[in-house]
Amino acid sequence: MGIREKCNFVQSDFFETSFKDNVFDSALIGFLLSHLSLKEEETFFKRLRKILKPDSELMVIDSIWSRRRQQYRQKEGVQERSLNDGHIFAVYKRYLSESDIEETLLRHHFQLDSYRAGDAWFTAIYVKANKDID
Repeated sequence: MGIREKCNFVQSDFFETSFKDNVFDSALIGFLLSHLSLKEEETFFKRLRKILKPDSELMVIDSIWSRRRQQYRQKEGVQERSLNDGHIFAVYKRYLSESDIEETLLRHHFQLDSYRAGDAWFTAIYVKANKDID
């Protein structure tokens, strides 16, 4: 059995798509949290907690705030990005340290299970939803 038979992949705007409550066993968030404002983060986790089953698993992969990154970036702010086709645009970016991600997830009722990091990004962060939270 392949991964497509085991997983339900959803490609859409999470903030605009409706999901049933308590339907997902796990979720993967890749390079998203560092682009959310605090208000968007609150909305995101409120919705995520509703659609995940109790004791669900969540994996987060994102950019990390490190000594190396401090040499050429600010920890938070608007950054200019360019695409291969030459288009230039501005994005909000907030780099997360290990303590930032742990505090963020605890604030949103997730418990840290394991953590790995490199110089540029979290190699993996794995948390479980707290079953006592609605």
